[in-house]
Amino acid sequence: TIEFFKPLTIIVGANGSGKTTIIEALKFVTTGEQPPLSDKGKSFVHDPKIRGVAVVKGKVMLGFQTADSKAFVGTRIFQLTQKTKTKREYKLIDSVLRMMDGSGEEKAISQRCADFDKQVPLLMGVSKAVLENVIFCHQEDSNWPLSDSKNLKKKFDDIFAATRWTKAQESIYKLRKQKASDAKKMEANIGILNSNLQTAQKIESTIRELSTGMKTNEEKMKVWETKRGENLGKLEKLQGMSKNLSQLTSKIEGQKAFMKSLVHEKEKAKKELKEDLTDSTEDLKKGKTEIEAQIQQSQKSIRTVENRQVEAGKLRSRYEKELNRITSQIGEAKAREKQFKSDRALCQDITMRCCDKYRFTGIDQSGQMDIESFELVRSKLAKYADEQTARLMSHKQDAKRQDSECEGRISRLIVNLNRLQEQSAMKEAAKRKHQSRLNSIDIEKRSIKDQIGSHSDSNINEQINETEERLKRLREESNLKGLEQKIEDIGRAIDENMKNLEYLRLQQSDLSGQKEVRNRLKYRQRGVNQLKTELQEKVESREEELKRLLDVSQIDPKNLDREFKICLRSATQELRDDEKLLNEVDQKISSTQGELRSTKGNLEKIKAGIQRERERFKRNNVDIREKNLPAHIKEA
Repeated sequence: TIEFFKPLTIIVGANGSGKTTIIEALKFVTTGEQPPLSDKGKSFVHDPKIRGVAVVKGKVMLGFQTADSKAFVGTRIFQLTQKTKTKREYKLIDSVLRMMDGSGEEKAISQRCADFDKQVPLLMGVSKAVLENVIFCHQEDSNWPLSDSKNLKKKFDDIFAATRWTKAQESIYKLRKQKASDAKKMEANIGILNSNLQTAQKIESTIRELSTGMKTNEEKMKVWETKRGENLGKLEKLQGMSKNLSQLTSKIEGQKAFMKSLVHEKEKAKKELKEDLTDSTEDLKKGKTEIEAQIQQSQKSIRTVENRQVEAGKLRSRYEKELNRITSQIGEAKAREKQFKSDRALCQDITMRCCDKYRFTGIDQSGQMDIESFELVRSKLAKYADEQTARLMSHKQDAKRQDSECEGRISRLIVNLNRLQEQSAMKEAAKRKHQSRLNSIDIEKRSIKDQIGSHSDSNINEQINETEERLKRLREESNLKGLEQKIEDIGRAIDENMKNLEYLRLQQSDLSGQKEVRNRLKYRQRGVNQLKTELQEKVESREEELKRLLDVSQIDPKNLDREFKICLRSATQELRDDEKLLNEVDQKISSTQGELRSTKGNLEKIKAGIQRERERFKRNNVDIREKNLPAHIKEA
């Protein structure tokens, strides 16, 4: 048994007497590390061959006090077994840590219940690295301060426990980098969602324009239907006019025949002029008057036909303008239909890209997509935007919570730091006070030694014993060891708190640096929410427009595309029918105009013939009055 005294215990002895073995045993019982070059403990235990036994057991016990004056005893039991002549086996049997509680009852903790290598340094208040490299440093490793920079840094990191703070700092940097990466991804996703939202708005505006165009075309179709009825009425009138023209033509033919008969009568009258006329003058005048009346009636009929021809020309020009306008409207409708198909293809392409990019499932992409598929993609995009919003809000809440936690930890650390500084100042004052008392006692002790020659041995021994008792009592009262240990603990706590404070300040500065990113994300999130609201309102308004367009009370997404196609096909077919009808009307107008031109030409010829006959009668001074002329006129 060896008792170690404070502040210093010197172990002296010859070479091989076991001085280093004591240090190795202390290091082994506190840290569990075997001595260097001991072949994993096989050379640390007495050789079984020398003793002539198969198994050699060993035990190392260490009693120590903690900073709060609690007594502990640590024990390690091990053995070395000689298996063969050349093979030995080392085994650690058990490690036990015993203590006495306040009631005097002994408690023990085995290696099976706790980590002995961690508990002993923790109770001693010294790290394992300090025990290995400073307090119980082996003489083989005592020159480690002169080693290379890598090993030297590793030793210092272990002694000052810098590795833990380095790992914590690395984890903080890694977390910061990850959060920054997540923020960038969210910003990118927000940009993509904004572009998708803008594309959806464009598609929606295109659909709205097409719906408006279809509504306009429907109104135009109603107008055309009205005009179609009017044109049919006009066509019936033209047919009546054509019938009248036919009647006039037949009358003209009759007049031609009558003129021929007049010419024949004229020739006959020329031949019969040699003879005296037997008819009276009144009869001849009456016949002449009837002929002039017939001529005036023919001229009036010719003027009527000419007026009707002018009206038919005006009507034809108006119909031609109307036909051109309808043709241009049909062309515009076809162009809008083509643009609608193009916009629909673009919308389908954008929708498919969105499905591929965000991996939406449950959407048929094999053929042409319908309104239900577009609505499903829109709902999935809205759901994805909501998820991104929720993730953003979660990150914002985490950052806010970390800010509050950091501020709370900083305030607590500042309070603890102030309290520890006050305690350290109080302990330093008490230490100086006790040190001054010890110095006075040492001075008194030296004065007593100076008086040794003038006092007897008994008095000297009494004074020495009294002084030693006083010194022992003062040491027990002052408990300098405990004070120094507490001061060291306070100093370490202050250093640790300062490191924590610097770390928290750095983390707070990093979090404050992320404040701008959070504000920007908040602003963009507000914009996304506003755009989502506008998109929802526009979708609802589009639904009402589709209901009005298709003339239904409830829209079925499954049949919406089919109803839209049927409506468009019906409108196109009606336009084609109107175009066909207009072509027929145009053909009839053209044929009527041809007939009018032919009739007008015939009338001109008849008028010219009548005029020539009159002139010839005048040149020849022929009087066409004869007795048989009225009878011929009546027969005609």
